[in-house]
Amino acid sequence: MTHVLLAEDDPAIAEPLARALTREGYSVVVQGTGQGAIDAAPGVDLVVLDLGLPDMDGLDVARAIRSQGLTTPVLVLTARADEVDLVVGLDAGADDYVTKPFRLAELLARVRALLRRTHGEVETDEELRAQDVRVAFFDVDGVLTDGSLYFSESGETLKRFNTLDGHGLKLLQKAGITPAVITGRDSAPLRVRLKALGVEHAVFGTENKRPAAEQILQTLGLEWAQAAAMGDDWPDLPVMRRSALACAPHNAHIEVRHCAHYTTQARGGEGEARPFCDLLLVATGAYAGLPAGYAA
Repeated sequence: MTHVLLAEDDPAIAEPLARALTREGYSVVVQGTGQGAIDAAPGVDLVVLDLGLPDMDGLDVARAIRSQGLTTPVLVLTARADEVDLVVGLDAGADDYVTKPFRLAELLARVRALLRRTHGEVETDEELRAQDVRVAFFDVDGVLTDGSLYFSESGETLKRFNTLDGHGLKLLQKAGITPAVITGRDSAPLRVRLKALGVEHAVFGTENKRPAAEQILQTLGLEWAQAAAMGDDWPDLPVMRRSALACAPHNAHIEVRHCAHYTTQARGGEGEARPFCDLLLVATGAYAGLPAGYAA
């Protein structure tokens, strides 16, 4: 687990940025003071440091971190765009900087670059596995929902979906990655939801998921090496074991988590499919260009 220290006192920046970093799979600690950041720095892998902290200048925080003998990479957030200020920041111990207002995609890319540089890695193992992925298989109960089933008086099954996951599936399609659903249950609300998301490949009411996945692969003209899968229980294992990248939510069964190459920080139905989608987008090189389509 990669630990990130976010030293930022403005909740309007700290809270959404912490959520974004968490979705990327990092463990995030937020400190709103310079002294708090100095005290927390020895236990983290990367520091995201705002220069405008209330108790001390961020440059002094960077110097204090370096004075402890720490080589932890420091990414500075600054509204000071002057060349002199940036040079002073780098001399104080910062490794890179992002000027406010910043684009989230750029900041996350700089975080990944600093971590790769620090660990001597070109890309994470998960990103290498996912580079050729063109189809992503999803379970429903426990993955796209929290696994709870609600029954109406007429016996209709109701499920609760997370909008973060839904948008992730839409982004996959924009990037040329086909989302496919294979689920042991069937219901009218589920079909309505998948139709709204544009999911065209879905198999309902089967726990024998390998043949269903192989039929979808054949239809798309793809192979297992081009597939990723996300599941939470034993029926998902045959598909996950054959896919190039397997992912499980935090609360998946232990056998499934053991099979997974990547485990999310969130529980099923809490938006945990979105980091999986983001990982596929990053690995295939599509992520960086997508946020521009949402610029105001």
